[in-house]
Amino acid sequence: MDKETFLRKLATSIEPIRRDRRDEWPCNLFDNYRRDDALSRGTFKSVHAARAAKKFGTIKEKACVVKSVSLETAFKCFAKCNNCSPAAAISTFCEDILMELMVLSRVRHRNLLHLHLVHLHREDLFIVLPRCYSLRSLVGKYQKLNCDNPVPIGIIAPIVRQICSGLAYLHSIRIIHRKVNPDNVFLTRGGTVKLGSFSSARFVPEHGSCHLPPPDSSPEFMSPEMRAVAKSIRRGGHCCDRGYSAASDIWSVGVLMVHMVSFFPNERCRRLAANFADLMSLKKMPFHFLISDMTQLRVRLLKSGGEEMKLFISKHFLNLDTKQRVCAEDVDQMVEMKLWCHEDLAKDKQYVYEKFILELDFANKFKLESSVPNYEWLESKNIPIEMYWNDSWRAFEGTAFSVVFKMISTSELSLASSEQDNPRGKEPLYFQSDLQLIRLIQCHIELGDFENFDLIPVESETKKLLFKLFQRSCSGKAIDQETFESAVLELSSRRYVKIYVALWS
Repeated sequence: MDKETFLRKLATSIEPIRRDRRDEWPCNLFDNYRRDDALSRGTFKSVHAARAAKKFGTIKEKACVVKSVSLETAFKCFAKCNNCSPAAAISTFCEDILMELMVLSRVRHRNLLHLHLVHLHREDLFIVLPRCYSLRSLVGKYQKLNCDNPVPIGIIAPIVRQICSGLAYLHSIRIIHRKVNPDNVFLTRGGTVKLGSFSSARFVPEHGSCHLPPPDSSPEFMSPEMRAVAKSIRRGGHCCDRGYSAASDIWSVGVLMVHMVSFFPNERCRRLAANFADLMSLKKMPFHFLISDMTQLRVRLLKSGGEEMKLFISKHFLNLDTKQRVCAEDVDQMVEMKLWCHEDLAKDKQYVYEKFILELDFANKFKLESSVPNYEWLESKNIPIEMYWNDSWRAFEGTAFSVVFKMISTSELSLASSEQDNPRGKEPLYFQSDLQLIRLIQCHIELGDFENFDLIPVESETKKLLFKLFQRSCSGKAIDQETFESAVLELSSRRYVKIYVALWS
């Protein structure tokens, strides 16, 4: 794929998500955003702290983060790539961008980061995100201010609870994050945990494993099975020989807990090796046995959460048997978590705010926002703005629909626009179930009907048809199983699909 084709497809793909009308941010990045310090820089990516306002100098300035990607520089780098072919590098880069934008804009959950705005200017892509605290910086500051003492389990457990809540939502639509580490976990001013950085996230087949090469960064947080895939590739093997699943994300959460207790992977004494996952695999040794002679780490674990915490991490997170690791959706109901966390999530967040965030940044140095949509709770409903203040849409909340995608050729366009048939879907799709719809579209991507570029436009057009059917009902018109809405959409491959939406029967 050449750069011009990529830019054309990307522009079409992001059009439905350029801005959120329910939480509007200024669109002019050059007149309405002031970029401050660089938070990170890469070969063709940079992340800057920024402030946005319709007019600078007003009290309505809002803190945010602007992530910029130079597509021109990226394509130049891919042309000189030595590790793989330019086509393979471009394909991975394309999937990275589209997965990140899809999760940020379409996978809505209170513990997943969301985007404010996405803008393509010539050959530069800009993504405006909420400004939050980085977990790594908070943990480092806590240890520095508390004489290198570990973060207590009373703070760790509520953070892990929320991370796993976000992961459970991702795993429910067969997405694995693959890069859970303290740089990609964020906290709002109010104590809400947000999982971010979704460029490495990938769909996995149902009841299957991911066989893709793991991300390059933070190998210390990778599970043994992911490290085995990476090692096999380095030795010239094929990544399809081995695989990994959502359980790899759970391992990473376990390492994250160790990080909050110790200085891993930057311990002064280096007692817990960065490749401890490989050592556990080689020796077939449980984590709590591996650290039996690491006095400093054992003392820190005991000081943070007692013997229960050490065994909790070893048995349910850092377990070599992937089937023995806890599922993200079950973490909230574990006996230990019920002891360490409040039953009321709001109390957990308040505790994290008072004992962690407030102690480390009482003055709110960066003037982070809190009382804005979707920061502390998921407040923006995924419905058209015209219905935002009207709860009549709830009448359809439990209603099942049939959604069918029918591929058509250019020669069939005129016929497709006038046909009145109503094909039936294979399974019901519920009004507010974004997860079901994304899964359905992903199945068509795996079948080769759609490209990754089509996921967002197809999802957006299908949602429009769902709401048209809903509005027809609200206007007093009778609808039944024979009533349907349809539309023809041009795909990024210049092919066409006809989308049908009807009541399930």
